[in-house]
This record gives sequence, C-alpha cells and structure tokens, in this order.
Amino acid sequence: MPVEQGSSEGVSLDNPIILPQITTAEFDELLSFLYHQWTPPPDRTERLVALLRLGNLYQIDDAKEFAITSLSTHPTVHPSLRLQLSREYSLDDWLAPAFTRLMVLPLASLSEEDVNRLGLFAYSVLAKAKETVEAHRKSVAQSFPIVHLPYRHPNCYKSWKSTWFVNPSLGSTLELRDIIYRWTEVGQILLHFPWTSWHDAMSRVAGAEMAGVCESCKPRYAHEVGEQAKSLPASLSHSPTGVLMGDDSSTLVDLLRSSEAARNSGALDDKQTPSYLSHLASLPLKELLAEPTKLSSEAAVLTTSLTQLCLNEYPTFLSLHDTSSVLSTSFDSISDSLDTLLSSIPAIENEARDFASGTKQIQEERRKANVVLEQQEKLIDILEIPRLVDTCVRNGYYQEALDLSSHTKLLLRRFPDIPMIHDVALETEQGVRLMNIQLLSSLREPLKLPALFKAVNFLRRMKVFEEEELALIFLTSRYAYVTGLLGSVEGERHDPTKYLRRYIDIWREGIFDIATQFRTIFIEASDEEVPFTLERLFSLSMHNALDSLLKTCEGVLPRIDDPTSLTSILTQLSYCSSSFSRIGMDFRPLLAPLFENAVIHIISTSVQDATARLTSQIAEAGKLRKQPSSWLLSEGAQVRRDIPANSSAHAPPAHVTTYPPLAHYLNALITTLNNVRLLAPTSILEELLDIFDKSLAECAQSFVEYSKIIVSGDPSEGRRSTDGKGQEREEEILFCAGRVYIRSIVPFVREGLVVRVYEASVAEVDAVCGSSKLVRRTLDEWDEWMQSHLNLDL
Repeated sequence: MPVEQGSSEGVSLDNPIILPQITTAEFDELLSFLYHQWTPPPDRTERLVALLRLGNLYQIDDAKEFAITSLSTHPTVHPSLRLQLSREYSLDDWLAPAFTRLMVLPLASLSEEDVNRLGLFAYSVLAKAKETVEAHRKSVAQSFPIVHLPYRHPNCYKSWKSTWFVNPSLGSTLELRDIIYRWTEVGQILLHFPWTSWHDAMSRVAGAEMAGVCESCKPRYAHEVGEQAKSLPASLSHSPTGVLMGDDSSTLVDLLRSSEAARNSGALDDKQTPSYLSHLASLPLKELLAEPTKLSSEAAVLTTSLTQLCLNEYPTFLSLHDTSSVLSTSFDSISDSLDTLLSSIPAIENEARDFASGTKQIQEERRKANVVLEQQEKLIDILEIPRLVDTCVRNGYYQEALDLSSHTKLLLRRFPDIPMIHDVALETEQGVRLMNIQLLSSLREPLKLPALFKAVNFLRRMKVFEEEELALIFLTSRYAYVTGLLGSVEGERHDPTKYLRRYIDIWREGIFDIATQFRTIFIEASDEEVPFTLERLFSLSMHNALDSLLKTCEGVLPRIDDPTSLTSILTQLSYCSSSFSRIGMDFRPLLAPLFENAVIHIISTSVQDATARLTSQIAEAGKLRKQPSSWLLSEGAQVRRDIPANSSAHAPPAHVTTYPPLAHYLNALITTLNNVRLLAPTSILEELLDIFDKSLAECAQSFVEYSKIIVSGDPSEGRRSTDGKGQEREEEILFCAGRVYIRSIVPFVREGLVVRVYEASVAEVDAVCGSSKLVRRTLDEWDEWMQSHLNLDL
C-alpha cells in the first residue's frame, strides 16, 4: 500500500501500516476469503458483514457478491440488520422484505441493538406504519360489503348481514337496528387471523359459515364477495407494508373509477390523473377548498389564450387549409400514375424474366464469388495451416502441430475431391516430417526424463514407427549422446587415472539414465504385457554399453602405475555396479580379471625395475672388475659372518644396510609389497610369488656370475686367484653379502608376500608353486660354488 513520504509505517513488522477504519477481525475475515480458506456453511453473520463492508470499501467484487448472496439466504440474519445493510449499501431488493418482516414482529421483541440499527427515523416510521395498519384493520372489520344482486331473498340477505356483524350462535331473533357491533367470527378473521393481504382476508370471509342463507344464495354471496375483494383499491389489497408504502393517489383513482359517471366519461384514463390526485391528497383542507376556484380561473385564462392565438395566427391556419387542398389534388394525380404503373407491370415482369435467364450464368459466377468472399476467412485459415504447422514445429509446439495435422486429415476425408485440400495436406505432411526429424534429433540432446517422455509420446502419436522400432531408435540415440560425452574426455588420456575416473562417472550417469528412462517410457508405462522384443533390446543395449566400459578399463588400467589410484578406481566401479544392480546389471564379477591383470602388471613392472637396477649394478661391477669393497660394502662398515636376529617380524633386517645395493633392492621389493597390500587378489598369489621368485633367482644368478669373475679372474677358469690378504677380504665380503642375500633377503621377501600380505603358509604355497624350485636350485648352485671355490658354507 502507498505510504506517505517521510512516514515509517510499513517498513518493518514492528511498525505496521495502521488502518483506522478496519478492525483486526474484519481484515482477518477478508484475508481468509481472498486466500480461499474454506469454512462450512452457513458462514457466521459477522464474517459476511465484514466481507460486505470491506468488499464495498476496497471494491472487491467477489467478496461483496459472496457476502450478498450468503446473507440473502442466511437463516439467522435479523430483519433490522437486513434493513440497515440495504440502506448502507443500496441493496434495494432487501428493503421491502426486511420492512415487511419488521411489520410482523411486535415492537417489544426488538432489542436495543435492533433499535440502534434502525435509527430513530426508521423506528418512528415503523411504529407509525404498525399503528396505521392496526387502525386500518379495525375500520375494515366494521365495514359491511354491500352485495348487489338482481334477485335476492330478503331473509337470506338479512341472515348474510347478521353473519357479518353477529355471531350465528346468538340467533336471528334480534332486530338489525338493535344489534351492537361486537367481535364476531368475521371480526376475528379480520383482526386476529395472520392474513397477508386484504384479498386473502376477504376470501376467507367469503368462505366463512353463513347461517340462515339458502344453498342457492350462498354461492352467489360468496361469488359477489370474491369479486368485490378483487376490485378493492390497491392500497387495501396489498400487504401491511404495501398499505404503508403504497401510493394513496392510486387508491383514490380506483375509488373514483368505480363511480358510474367516471366510467362513462373516461376522464380518469389520462396518465396525469394519478399524479394530480396525489397532489390533491397532499393538500391541506383550506387549499383543497380553494382548488375549484383556482381551476376555474386557470380554465378562463386558457380559453382567453386560445382565442388570442386564433386571432394572431389566422394566416397560418389559412395556409394550412390551402396546403391541404393542394395535397388532396396531388393524391389524385398519384392515384392516376399508380394505375398506369400497374398496367405496365406485366411487360416489366416479362423483361425481368428474360433478363434473369440471360444473366443466369453471370449470377452463378457471382454467387460463387460471393460464396468465396463470405468464406474468405475460413479459406485463409485452411491455407495457413501448413505455415502454422511449420511455425509450431520450429518453436516446439508439437501438440498444436499434431492438432493441425489431424484437422487437415479430417478435411481431406470430408472433401476428397478438392485439389486445394490435397495441396494443403501435402504441405502439412512436410511440416510433420520436419517435426519427426526434430523429435528424433531431440533424443540425442541432453534432455531429462519428462522431455524425453513427451518426445516419445509425440513420436508414438505420429505412428511413423512401430513400438519396437521406436525403442531401438531411443536406445541408439541416447547411447550416441552418451558416447559423445565420453568422447569429450579423450583429451585427458595422458593422465590415465583422471581419464578413467571421469569416463566411469560419465558412463555411470549416462547409461543409468538410459536404463531408467527406457524402463519408464517403454516398459513401466505400458498397461499391457511388455513384448519380449523390448526386454531383449534393453538387455542387448546394456550388455553393449558394459562391454565398452570393460574394454576401456582393460586398455587403461595397465597404464596406471599407482596402486592407490587403482584401488580408488576399483571402489568407484564397485559403487557403480551396486547402483546398476537395482536394474539387474551387477557386473562386479567381471571386474576381478581386469584388476588382477592390472595388479600383476604393476607388481611385475616394479619388481623388474628393481631387478634391472641391481643386476645392472652387478653386471657393471663385473665388467669393470670392481672389488666388492668398492661398491658392495658401505663405507666404514664391518663385515660379520654371523647374521643377527631380526628385532621385528614385520621390519626388514637392519644388517642389510651394510650392503647398500642389496638394501636398495630390498627397499624396492618392500615398496612393491606395500602396494600389493592395498589391492591383493587371492587368485594371483602364485603368479606374484613367481614374479618375486624369478627376480630373486635372477639377482642371485647375477651375483654368482660376479663372484666367479672376482674369485677366478676369468669366468671360464675354475681356479682361485691368490692375491694376498686383500683378496681374502674381498672374498670375505662376497661370502657375507651372499649369506645376507640368501639367509635374510630371500626369506623376508617371500614371507612378506605370502604371510604378511596374504596371511598364508609358505610351505603350502611352495607345494603348488613351481617358482620356489627355481629359487632353491639357484641358491643351491651358489652354495655349491662357494664351498668348492671359497671353502665356505653359506
């Protein structure tokens, strides 16, 4: 609502707008009506009065009409309230019924609130009206209706008169002049019966008991009373309220017309008579006595004026007489001309027939042209149908386009012989084909289920494809859309982890949407039994989509060298499979081979790298004939033949740090084992153990070759070189390093994989694993060589 400039009302809840003319309860009732708060009928009177008041104040027509309609039929609205509302809101239809009801009610029954509603003026009018009606009833009760019958029996008439004034139980012995007016049966009817009009009262009187009246006179008296009741003045025949509010002049006119002189003269038939008589009825007695003199003087003045007019305007009257004579002569001439015209009409009719036959073809063409002109708007509507269809299709109003197409087909069936209809139908069909193309294209767009459902329903209504064909088109289109989304991440193939994660997310969302959309649109929406073809199509499409995912994983997983990323991808795929299990497509069993191969690839690569580093170091030392102390032993370390016990079963042996190349190799293998712990499929234990055993055997074989070079100087010679104490120390280092490798590194690595990662038994695994024999054979060869050349037992 508008607020005065500078006023702070209405800016916050603490300072609302004040409406001084309206109470809170009234405004609440208006809000409950405006916001359709339903209440059981009948509504409270206070609510309806509030709606009427505020509806009238704010010009809310709905509220005002609702209040007026409800109050009109409300059973508990007091007539004083109806009268007050009719006066305040100009409800004229309520005024007479409300006042009539108040006339019936005793004044003592009106409460102080009712009197306040009426006001002093209305209350005084009501009191005067009730007093007038009461006096009128009493006067009527004393009036005897004179019955004018051509033949009446004196005794019957006397009995009829006695019936009117005297109760029949008093007998007929009383003389008429000695009768004292008393309350009789008729008086009771007139004074106490709740009659609604004077006619009603007179009719009931006519039906009263008539003692002493013969059977032949009784219907005559009854008929005469009824006729007199019908001919009574209007002011006496209305209800009490009509007597109060009626026109006294009408009553006076009716009384005057009942006289024989007035009926013969017809002087009272003038429309101004009632108004003049009303004026007479309102004059005081003095002015009424002076009225005849006033009328006589006015009549004399009018007569004098009329005479003067004739004297002053006599030329006009003479001119009027001449004009009338000329007009009469003209009428005679016109009559002769009409006779001539009538005699020539037959010839004119013949000419008209000849003209009509000669212009028949022209009239037919004009008729056709007129028909075309009359139907121009309809023809234009038909010709604009193709353009409207094209516009609707291009703007996405497919429902309207189909309605127009159906209308065109109906026209074609009704008018198959009209070329224009055929042309319109062909052009409309082109628009429908464009619509078909657009709907098929929309299936390849990023639409949600409601839009896709709508598009498929439109395609169904077009009846271009069978249900199976439409289902295949839907699956193909949606899969093409998902394929496009998957192709958008091809630029991230350089990072296989990120690429595969995004690929899985897009595939999961896209394929799951396809599955739910297909089932909702084609399977669940069908009331009939779902054809096997649809189920087969759905199954094949899901298998095809799953094959694409598995092939992608198979190609990308080997490129991931981080076991942590591999674990997160497996978790992501597991969640994806769990979500697809709701539609019967749990593919978790198919993931195991992919990740087993990926784990084997990662472990094999890591172990091969560690093996390659150690064997390359050993090969380089042998090629350059480096002494073990120069590269195998850490600086300042002491060589110990005994191997100290390991402080922890899970920690690597600390004495390996004496030989850095072996320590680096062991650290690489331990890192690989830690990676295996994150994702360790039990089915590949033997393969992993074979990888580690081959690495251990290869490194041991390289160590043996290096030892042969250092000890004999020539790997082809089998004899020991003697270079003094230095040579003995180098051989000692070789011996101790080989002892650490065989007694510490090899058992720790194999137990770390079998026991600590897989929690299995080394003996049981060796029983079924062939790689353990390779390790044992290599170690035995090394031990045999040591005994034969160094006379040492590992």
